[in-house]
Amino acid sequence: MLIDILIKYIHLNPIRVKVVRTDEEYPWSSHRFYSGGLVMEDAIIDIGAVLGMFSEDGRKARRLYLTVAKRTQANRPSRLRKAVVLRI
Repeated sequence: MLIDILIKYIHLNPIRVKVVRTDEEYPWSSHRFYSGGLVMEDAIIDIGAVLGMFSEDGRKARRLYLTVAKRTQANRPSRLRKAVVLRI
């Protein structure tokens, strides 16, 4: 799924270059909005557009998003992760 690839690519970059150890630590990432860690009052992003790609049910969408995001941080390198790292 393309959204999986994009989420992994976007959230892997700060971790890959060792700016942070987790995507929650990176202050300019939208991950904290998608994961529910920050409230959307003053945000300029539309989390519904991304989460809606996972499910129409908000809770299920967030859970699925977190599953994809956490796989990004897994210690075992996947073929996708290797491909992303090689292309950057």
